[in-house]
Amino acid sequence: MNRLWMLLSIALVMLALASLQSSPAFAQTTAAPEITSIGPFAIEEGATAIGALTATDPDTAASDLMWSKTGGADSAAFTLTGDGVLSFETAKDYETLDDANGDGSYELTVQVSDGDNTDSTQLLVTVENVTELLTTITGPATVTFAENAGT
Repeated sequence: MNRLWMLLSIALVMLALASLQSSPAFAQTTAAPEITSIGPFAIEEGATAIGALTATDPDTAASDLMWSKTGGADSAAFTLTGDGVLSFETAKDYETLDDANGDGSYELTVQVSDGDNTDSTQLLVTVENVTELLTTITGPATVTFAENAGT
């Protein structure tokens, strides 16, 4: 009989522990990541690299966060690696902007995830003008001037 009581007592204790662990007070939660690189960003025409996006998460290492594009009018113009490196697919020319609304600011929505939670933000990347130097001069190879010629 004592053995039966002991088995019953153990079963009741295990049942009580199981119910405590599944209660909301013992539920494990993880904090959501928070994007810290919100811009605005600017890049000189002719370049593609914009920079590395950053986020913080108190319970996930930055190297374990995963980045992705989730929208934006100009999303197709960008490349975003899983570790948050943002760049243009092709270099942009200030004189011939091709963003969706023609204002020179490219719009992109990005998201970061820690596997359980996410954060997202809209980014603006503006293309800045660069003074291009004249690289080709056309004309004759030599020029002759008459010395002491009157005008």
